[in-house]
Amino acid sequence: MQSRLYALRNVVYPSRPSHWSRYAFRSFATRSAYKDEGTQKVIQDIRKLEQQLEATKKMEEAHFEKLDPADIEAIYNDLAAKVPAMQQQPKIGADYLEKLRVKFLDTRPLRQLPSSSEALEAPSRMTPEETTPSNAQLSTPSTDSAPVTMETTQEKITLQDVSVFDFEKLIYANALANRPEQAEQALQLMKDLQHIPTVRCYNHLMDAYANTGDVEQVVDVFKRMGDADLSPNVYSYSSLVKGLVNTSRLDDAFVVFDQMKKADILPTQPIFGSLISGCLKSRQLEKAWKTFDEMRLSYYQPDEVTFTMMLHACARNGEVERALNLFEDMSGRQLYPTDITFNVLIHACAKRPDYYDEAFSLLHQMEDIHGFQPDLVTYNTLLGACARKKDLENARNIFRNILQSEHMHPDRWSFTNLFWCYANYDPPATNKKTLPESPITSSPSSLVADTTDLIIPKDLPTRRSAVVDEAMSIFDYMVRQQQSPIEMTPALLTAYLNAHVTQYPTQHCTTIYDTLFSNYNISPDAYTFKAMLRYCYHTKDTDLAWRIWDDYQAFLEARALPLTYSDMTIIEQKKAKLEQQERQVKEGWTQAHQRLLVITMASVLARANDLHYAVKLLNASFKSSDFKPLRLKEVMTVYNKAIQLEDKDMVYEVKQLCALGSKKSVPGSTKYRRVNSVV
Repeated sequence: MQSRLYALRNVVYPSRPSHWSRYAFRSFATRSAYKDEGTQKVIQDIRKLEQQLEATKKMEEAHFEKLDPADIEAIYNDLAAKVPAMQQQPKIGADYLEKLRVKFLDTRPLRQLPSSSEALEAPSRMTPEETTPSNAQLSTPSTDSAPVTMETTQEKITLQDVSVFDFEKLIYANALANRPEQAEQALQLMKDLQHIPTVRCYNHLMDAYANTGDVEQVVDVFKRMGDADLSPNVYSYSSLVKGLVNTSRLDDAFVVFDQMKKADILPTQPIFGSLISGCLKSRQLEKAWKTFDEMRLSYYQPDEVTFTMMLHACARNGEVERALNLFEDMSGRQLYPTDITFNVLIHACAKRPDYYDEAFSLLHQMEDIHGFQPDLVTYNTLLGACARKKDLENARNIFRNILQSEHMHPDRWSFTNLFWCYANYDPPATNKKTLPESPITSSPSSLVADTTDLIIPKDLPTRRSAVVDEAMSIFDYMVRQQQSPIEMTPALLTAYLNAHVTQYPTQHCTTIYDTLFSNYNISPDAYTFKAMLRYCYHTKDTDLAWRIWDDYQAFLEARALPLTYSDMTIIEQKKAKLEQQERQVKEGWTQAHQRLLVITMASVLARANDLHYAVKLLNASFKSSDFKPLRLKEVMTVYNKAIQLEDKDMVYEVKQLCALGSKKSVPGSTKYRRVNSVV
């Protein structure tokens, strides 16, 4: 039979088939095979049957004991039973670190006192020498006596039984508890017992110092690791970067980051997170974006935490469009936003009045779509948005929701933003004006509604004096409440002062400045001085204005760099400079704020016909400082007063001050004509 097949093959293919004939045959066979769908389906069915037969054969070969109906019912009852209360508790309790320290090794000079039952049995078990061990016995084992032991509930562990792995856990536990001294003692005891410390031991010790802000010791441990012929790994650099960022040494942290990349060590995502967080704290937003882009393009995809930090950077800089685009990018990467993400995004929209409606849209998206409940931070942010939008009606409804909630109480930020809402509110011209519907409504119970209505009436105030009266009643409620006492801050008292200055400036403004701040032992900041100068502008009170100005100058002198600044080290100078910058932004005495306050003081003097001192103050401030040059529209009060009094010399000096900055500021001058320009 085979000979006939070979003969038939030789007849069909008398010689060796060529390459093209073989290719044509294979392609024809392949196409025909795929065209026959019925054949393919049959093959798949056969494979399924083979698998089923194989599974049945295995089940027959296996021997399983049949379960009785009673056993099945017992198993079902066990699965359906509720978990006991003891098992529902978290596995890690509040005393986890303390138990972890006792379990492995106690590095304190004295042992814990035994329990009462152990104290009764101690004389029968221990000798007098063993009952009061010395420090030397605790630190190193003695060859003359029995080794020092540490008792637990189940067993006794000697120092010889403690391994390197146990020491690593001990140092790590002390690092979590922010106890670098105990971690250092454990490392020293490890060396005394002839154990060689590992890189992990040094990493945990660095982390312990980094958590307490002792960056000098972090650097010292990093050097000691090199002296011990140990190569630092990525976690060593991570602890070093964290320690430098926590102590505001951001430039040094980036130097370490560059050294790590040169050493071909791949930085981890927490390292990028620490660097971005440090950039945000020091307000170096461009550097934060550069680090974020480097991480996203070259190393890792950002997670929810990193996206939230960059949304915070957008909120600080007022870049709402960029924040919304970033949020869409986050959703496109299948990353789910958290409640903190929504709070940051709402904060970004709240800083821009043109995105006021978008902030409340995000609030409803946060509640209805993602199921997050707004917290106090959310409501405080929306109160700030209402203050910028001058929407007192919606702010009052938000504050009502806070008062009626069982899970939150208003804090100092709640009252501060609410007082700013009263300060910025413009009462309607007539009582018949229809107000827009509030995006937040409340339906409280009758008892809570009655209590809330006593604090905030249902109807909006229609006169500026009524606005002030309502703000005063809220301030009295804030002072009287005992459930959650409010911390008095300069920002809170300044917001309350602004509600009086902008709405109904009376002698009560002076009382707040002179009495209320001193009663609560609060020092005014630059925002307070600005509010009082506005009050002096309305009342034309130059005597009070000069007193406020003297207080402001003393305030600036107290915040100048110390006289020993030049004698400090470079690291100390960087730290002092960064602390001063943070205080400038917080207290409102940056260079831009100082410039604005000079113009305000000059306007107060000019409005009270004290034109000579107004121009003299402008000359002294803008010719001898690095202030941004003046523009004529900023000093129109001084300029108009000079024209009104027909004082040509003062008019000339004001024009000259403005001409020092931009020639466009001079009336009549253009880019192509210099007829009216002042030389």
